[in-house]
Amino acid sequence: MKEDKEKIQKQILEMENMAKQYLSQEALVRFGNLKSAHPDKAFQVSAVICQLANEGHLKSVINDQQFKDLLLRIEPENRQSSFRIMRK
Repeated sequence: MKEDKEKIQKQILEMENMAKQYLSQEALVRFGNLKSAHPDKAFQVSAVICQLANEGHLKSVINDQQFKDLLLRIEPENRQSSFRIMRK
């Protein structure tokens, strides 16, 4: 059980390191912030970047704006506000 957990953590780290190779400095900072606040979303983004790289779709480094666009495509439904202002 412990060995499996360590193996999974190692694979996640390898995937993140691969994804980081395709990020600009600004995008890398944003990825670090995302990983601190939302590790699950950071994992999803890493998986998408690795998949794009393995399929040969990444021709250059992903800049900050492209990284933001990728985040919006992964979870666009969470961008909607869920509160209402009621005035009396």
